[in-house]
Amino acid sequence: QSSDEFIEARKHLAKARVDAELDSLRSKVDAAIRRELFDVAEKVIEQALQLSPSDEKLTSSLEEINRLREARQLRFLEAEMGDAFRDRDYSEAVRCAAEVLKRQPEDREALRVLGQGREKLGELEALRARIEEATEAGLFREVERLLKLAREEYPDARELTERLNEIPQLQLRKERELATLRDQMSHAFSVRHYSSAIRLAEAVLGRIPGDLAAKKVAREAKQLAVERRRKRTRRAVAALFAGLLIVMIARNVFGSGLQRSPTFNPKAGSTASGGVSHLAWSASTLDGEIHRVELWPQHKYYTKCDGVEIRKGDVFTVRSPKGIANRYTLDEGVGWIGPEGGQRASRLRKPEMFLHRHGPFGCLLARVNDEDPLVAGGGGVFRATVDGQLYLAVNERVFDGAWDDNRTYTGRPLVFDVVIQRGRLPW
Repeated sequence: QSSDEFIEARKHLAKARVDAELDSLRSKVDAAIRRELFDVAEKVIEQALQLSPSDEKLTSSLEEINRLREARQLRFLEAEMGDAFRDRDYSEAVRCAAEVLKRQPEDREALRVLGQGREKLGELEALRARIEEATEAGLFREVERLLKLAREEYPDARELTERLNEIPQLQLRKERELATLRDQMSHAFSVRHYSSAIRLAEAVLGRIPGDLAAKKVAREAKQLAVERRRKRTRRAVAALFAGLLIVMIARNVFGSGLQRSPTFNPKAGSTASGGVSHLAWSASTLDGEIHRVELWPQHKYYTKCDGVEIRKGDVFTVRSPKGIANRYTLDEGVGWIGPEGGQRASRLRKPEMFLHRHGPFGCLLARVNDEDPLVAGGGGVFRATVDGQLYLAVNERVFDGAWDDNRTYTGRPLVFDVVIQRGRLPW
């Protein structure tokens, strides 16, 4: 019995020691909370919870510490917000007001500081834009005035207040740029580059709107540019008329020397191999050699143009003379088709029977010797790659029932001018 009492006494003594230590730790926690040493209080509570993990008072003390810490942080943000707003550090004031509103969305003071701070920041951005515009325009007095205003109203905008020391350098640089523009403007005007002079004068006026020299250069350069355009137009018109007069005189001079051969009219329905052609006349003019050829489209094959010799390097074209309409193939749905042709032969029945299955049907074809055929009906310009004889043909089919079959053609002959320029381009 005495041993049981001894064990019980020892347990009672140990519990008394724990309770005493807990009381001491609780007192330290309360003292730390009163002094707002929240980190120290949390460490003491951790020690006490090791002795009594289920102590409700210690748990409530932790909750109280978190609440008090949040309240202290809120007071700190409110104080910092007020100090920043009074010091006109609006960006910092806006930041602190936003943090306060995260914790207390209905805080009136924070809402007021946030609204006014954002308004001041907007005014600061507008002031920055005005400073940049004045700097670009070279209005350094205005820049200096605006920078002083920014230093007074927004002392936290240090990048603006520091620019006050840079104004002399900026002014010197702008003056040099303006002097360079004026020199370039004067040089352009003196060498009669009026468009450049006008552009440079407008650049000077953009920097100094009242510059008298730039206004004078811009006005006179515009007048001289208009006068120059008028002179050029008059010269071009005069040159055109002179060229036309020379062409008319040349045609009258060389027209009397044309060599004409007798007219040849074949019988209707003639199907002589290679068709029938006739060289009406030849002449040499300023346009080159002109050979007028009369052709009857009575056969599918190429017709040799007698007397029309082509040499390698020659540039030639086949065209219809003015006032002569070459119409020979009757399309019942379209009408008479001329040397330009109609739709592509590849879209019609039996395209393999055309001389040029990929060209327009009914178009005038030309070739030199056995070279590839050329679609000449549109008046195209071609360069010969070989020496030889010129052949002409109509791109059509020959079989019973084909409406583009001209074997029985009895109309007028087709008249074409073959214009040859020996070894050079026409332009």
